[in-house]
Amino acid sequence: MKPLFTLLILTLTISSYGQRICDFGEYDFYFKTIKGVDKTDFSQIKLIDSTEPIDKQIQYVYKFDSNKRLMSVDFNNSGSSYAESIDTGCNSIIKATYQYNETESPKKIEIIDSLNNYGHTIYYNKHDKIEKIENKYFENTEVIYSYDEKNQLKSIEKGSIIYSYYWYENSCIKKITITDPFYTIRELKFTYSNNKISSISSTRRYKTNNIIVSDHTYLYTYNNEDLSSVKIINNKYQSFVICNYDYENEDKLIITIEGQDNKYQSHFECYY
Repeated sequence: MKPLFTLLILTLTISSYGQRICDFGEYDFYFKTIKGVDKTDFSQIKLIDSTEPIDKQIQYVYKFDSNKRLMSVDFNNSGSSYAESIDTGCNSIIKATYQYNETESPKKIEIIDSLNNYGHTIYYNKHDKIEKIENKYFENTEVIYSYDEKNQLKSIEKGSIIYSYYWYENSCIKKITITDPFYTIRELKFTYSNNKISSISSTRRYKTNNIIVSDHTYLYTYNNEDLSSVKIINNKYQSFVICNYDYENEDKLIITIEGQDNKYQSHFECYY
């Protein structure tokens, strides 16, 4: 058993090559990480639905190298779609592989999928944090990072999508706002107890009239220092799911997702 998920997201170590570029800036509520910023502790992550026939149970597989950088992603078994488009998100392509030109602080990423090869160049600032990721062959594929006076992440810009990050004085994440091209603003607000995330509120509103499109609350429970469960509440529809964390296996963490009737929905297998 490996104890995990005691991380508070303090001043961040940028490892943007560790996630899909189309996901950069998004917050991962299961792993308490900012995608394209924080590294995971895993070599492989699978999402599995055991209620499906054997050949369709695996929904997707992420594989990481020894530096926790993304090596490949495969949605083939579930028929889901995947792509590296910053404007349209992760769609259209079912699998892709990532190649890096250096072991540490790579300057180049080549992403190979069924439609294109994406040759990205990475630029670093004087603090060795990523400043920009650029693809000169495709328009609107730049990812631009900015930092505050404490060298904490301030924003990530991906075309018309802007992620803004706000911090408490102790460098714990306080709020994330996301302005997207679809006339909405998302806002994530974080609260803490005993220096651990206790809840996150996530709302999406229309820019013009502030009407709420979606409204979720994430409640985090711990067993000593380890995250034991996350309750995800859909406030708009008065429903919820619960994610339970099982650390009993030496080689992997299992996260089981259950509905409010305690019925199994799916699970993650996260291999160390």
